[in-house]
Formats: sequence, C-alpha cells, structure tokens
Amino acid sequence: MIITKSAFMHSFFYVHCFVTYYYSTDSFSKTQMTEVRYEIVKFQDSNIIIREFYGVVQAEDIINSFEHIFEKYDIENITGIISDFEHAKFAMNLKQFQVVLAYINQKPILFKIKLAVIVSTPKKIIFPILAKTKLRKLRIKPFSTRNAAVVWIN
Repeated sequence: MIITKSAFMHSFFYVHCFVTYYYSTDSFSKTQMTEVRYEIVKFQDSNIIIREFYGVVQAEDIINSFEHIFEKYDIENITGIISDFEHAKFAMNLKQFQVVLAYINQKPILFKIKLAVIVSTPKKIIFPILAKTKLRKLRIKPFSTRNAAVVWIN
C-alpha cells in the first residue's frame, strides 16, 4: 500500500496520542471567556505545539498563552507553534496588537521557531501579516489549514 504525504498528514492528527492542556483566562469583560487548548504532536523530526483559541481573544490572551507554553513545554525542543484562531473572534485593535508584538520581540526563542497561524478571514489574516512586516526576522505565516501549516513547519 502506498501512502501519500498528504494522506499521511491528514491521518497523523488522529493516530498520535495527544497531550492536551486546557488554559482559560477571563478577558476584560467578565461575561466573556477565552479558552485555549494545547496539543503537542510529533511529526517526523518535528515537535509541534498546536494551540486552539475559542471565544473572544484579546492581546493579553495571546501573551498569557505564550507564557503557558514557556512554563509547560521544553521550548528549546519545539520546531514550531500552530495557533488556530478558526473558532475565535479577535477583540483587539492595532494598538493592542502592538503589545503582542512588543512581547514577541522580547522573546528571542520565538525567532528561532516557526509560528503558523490558522486564519481564514481578512480581519484575522491581517495580524500575522503585520507581525511579519513589523518583525522581519520572525518566521510567521498565515495558513487556512493545519496540514499546510505542518508541511511548512516540518
């Protein structure tokens, strides 16, 4: 039987045993919650963290999520981080996004790994594009599917 790379990549999300961490934080409004689910997958020689955001996402949620990753994972052995925002709504403007960029700029390790961002709407896709424009050495790229993000990270 011949397994194509595409078929293998589609199936690897279902056959690997995931370690999932749940992290949630109150956003500025106590009526809104942001939930982030974490998975780590091994694909060929790569260790990839996948974080899925749910709910209303603000700048502090993204920063808190990075802090969670630094606390829970051996970031030195991570090839990339996939941030999936498909089930989330951004509640930040460009000024608030500058806070995220300043945080990233203070973390040299984030410039050594690849950051893939799963987005599909123009309102969401602008953020990884702006990050790449402002922080030229940052290896960040928007994608519409996880499979495409995994191929790029690997």
